[in-house]
Amino acid sequence: MLRALQPSRRLRLYDRIVGHPFRPGIFTDRVECAVWPHGYIMELDMSDWMERCAAITGLFYGFDTTRVLQARLEPGSVFLDIGGNLGFLSLTASALVGEAGRVIYAEPNPHLAARFRASLARNAIRNVEVIEAAIGEHEGETALHVPVHHGKAQLAKGTGISMVTGDSLLRLVPEAAPLFVKIDVEGYEEKILHGMPTIRARANTMFLIEITEAWLSERGGGAKSLIDMMLRDGFCAYHASLSPRGALRLPEIRAPLPLKQYDLLFARTPPFR
Repeated sequence: MLRALQPSRRLRLYDRIVGHPFRPGIFTDRVECAVWPHGYIMELDMSDWMERCAAITGLFYGFDTTRVLQARLEPGSVFLDIGGNLGFLSLTASALVGEAGRVIYAEPNPHLAARFRASLARNAIRNVEVIEAAIGEHEGETALHVPVHHGKAQLAKGTGISMVTGDSLLRLVPEAAPLFVKIDVEGYEEKILHGMPTIRARANTMFLIEITEAWLSERGGGAKSLIDMMLRDGFCAYHASLSPRGALRLPEIRAPLPLKQYDLLFARTPPFR
């Protein structure tokens, strides 16, 4: 029944059925299914709320992010996925940029990177580069704390995990190619931006960044300083959200929003077609 509905309605009905999508799972098995909108087969763990949602509804719960990618990614573009997790968005981007484009998936959790490589092999995907490392403000090593839900993993003091800067990945980006950078790293977004001044100055580049004031503050930054930095670099900021009917809305903002968590699209030109 869920899969017969429009994608935006699926998630709302799923939320009503389960009561709360973040509650612990009661399932322990894994299933293989095709996920909207890319249509690739993924192996999903039913004990994890995010993967269980995708298995039941047939789509990634980050519907607003998916809509942004569909609106802004073009064939031949490069998509840099910082905090790639299981690869829902990297797989979506792979289908959108096509054979002429490239996806750079960056994920420090070796377990998730291995599962993503399995998805690439299962679907014979050839336009994705896997970077099994944390992206930070400098080169070196760090540690990774992984809680029960792998989507909430955070960098920590220590060693064992390779860390590189975003600018070091420019070697993988053709000079004239449009570049779309997505950053979702549980509060380290501002630090990562400090490690990619060349990418921030690059023409034909845009960013989609998750903003969580509490987490940014814990890392010594904040939504205001992040937004101000991007505005100084010549970007405009747009709040990515959905209408009740699932249409993408991108109103321009110049200051932090009074929301616990939200996504901002940073672009130098109006993000409309």
